[in-house]
Amino acid sequence: MFYDHEEGKAYGEYPKKFPMYANKKQCSDDDIKLGEPVRVYGYPAITGGYALTITDGVVSSLLIDEGLIITSAKISYGNSGGLAVDQNGCMIGIPSMIIGDENESFGVIISNDIINEFIARLELLK
Repeated sequence: MFYDHEEGKAYGEYPKKFPMYANKKQCSDDDIKLGEPVRVYGYPAITGGYALTITDGVVSSLLIDEGLIITSAKISYGNSGGLAVDQNGCMIGIPSMIIGDENESFGVIISNDIINEFIARLELLK
């Protein structure tokens, strides 16, 4: 059970283990396509950062040169660093920010390609 000492509230059971999404057969093809369903998991500030939220959307745009995926799935402040998965539950990237105007907003996901490139560069520094 998670207990917020400042608020004096209990928030139910908090899982100590999370399911793994790495099914190599199902997740071997990383080619994400426009219109494909996307699900975003995170702990946004709007919930106090304590409650897991799940939002659904589609791939709205692909910024290939930047390695970014634009989605209609809601991403709120505090969702950054969460998990974005495709319709098979395979990781496609990490939610990072929102972009928008006064009427609408889109979520921005850092793609697996950029994440893997970053990890490879870190390993070279070892």
